[in-house]
Amino acid sequence: MQIAICDDHEIIAKEIETLIHKFNKIKGLGGDIVYFSKPSNLYEYMEHNDVDLVFMDLEFMDEKEDGILWCKKIHKK
Repeated sequence: MQIAICDDHEIIAKEIETLIHKFNKIKGLGGDIVYFSKPSNLYEYMEHNDVDLVFMDLEFMDEKEDGILWCKKIHKK
């Protein structure tokens, strides 16, 4: 399973990653986790790579970035 975390706060992304690892260990699951600080970078990555699950921040410090709009764009893809 390929999981992507997109959050401009690295400490929050690391906490999500830790929780995913704990869950996967309990359930006997595996997979890769990739991290992005900008939705545009995640979108670019997804143009060439399959991602099964995305954890997206809804509000970014950069006012031009909107997690909800990016999720809609990713979903249409």
